[in-house]
Amino acid sequence: MANNKIIKIDATAPDVKVKLCVAKPKTASEAWSAGRDKTHREQIERWANFVKNNPKQWKPKFKEFIDAQILISRRFYKNLMKTPGGREKIKLLRKNKQN
Repeated sequence: MANNKIIKIDATAPDVKVKLCVAKPKTASEAWSAGRDKTHREQIERWANFVKNNPKQWKPKFKEFIDAQILISRRFYKNLMKTPGGREKIKLLRKNKQN
């Protein structure tokens, strides 16, 4: 549940009142997702502020992160290649990536 706030408007009263109700998550998964979405947004805001306020410092940090992602990807494909049917799986992944 990405947006867990519901606004109810009581238009029957002469002075229209707005009530803010917080919907309770129905499942543990929804509760986790709502909390994760909030922390994810906060992390994005922190990163955006860091990039904005530190134009020369963020690039080396980002490069380090991207380089690590590339190394992890290469390691994954190398290990997948060693498994039975690994080459076919890689071909299928690359074919699906192009579509």
